[in-house]
Amino acid sequence: MINFESKSMYKKYKYIILPLGVIMVYWLLNLEDNYTVKLKNGDTLSIKEIDTKCSKESSRWHAIAFSGIRSVPDSPDIVEKFYTCRANGVRTDLAGYQRTYSQTTKNCKRRPSSIPCKAGEYFNMIDKNYNYDGRAENECFLANGSRKESTKFSKKCNLRVK
Repeated sequence: MINFESKSMYKKYKYIILPLGVIMVYWLLNLEDNYTVKLKNGDTLSIKEIDTKCSKESSRWHAIAFSGIRSVPDSPDIVEKFYTCRANGVRTDLAGYQRTYSQTTKNCKRRPSSIPCKAGEYFNMIDKNYNYDGRAENECFLANGSRKESTKFSKKCNLRVK
């Protein structure tokens, strides 16, 4: 039941309560988390989660030895796994002028303090366990550096039977 006093109070303040309710609902629906950075020159950079993308990447290489015209692995492969991040945002200077910002960092493991990498970390797009530097097996060698038994006497791995 509604008592008489609350009805009159609603009638008195309905022109204030209704707009405040609409504003509150709009604010809650548009609530987004931004990564905000204050730059050294005083500018402010604001990056939204939907404008940040981080992807897993890796590179693999090995030292090779040349035997005649063939090249064969001389050691296990070296593998590096890392993230590449891209961030787009709005940069606002001290006078209030805004301009776009866009930057890509190729290897967040080597440049973890770059803005795209920091934004990716802020939005939990980077898994620290994915970053890796180390050795991996290839067609001739195991990751620990020993030769594979299956290719011990193969021409492919440049070993000769004595």
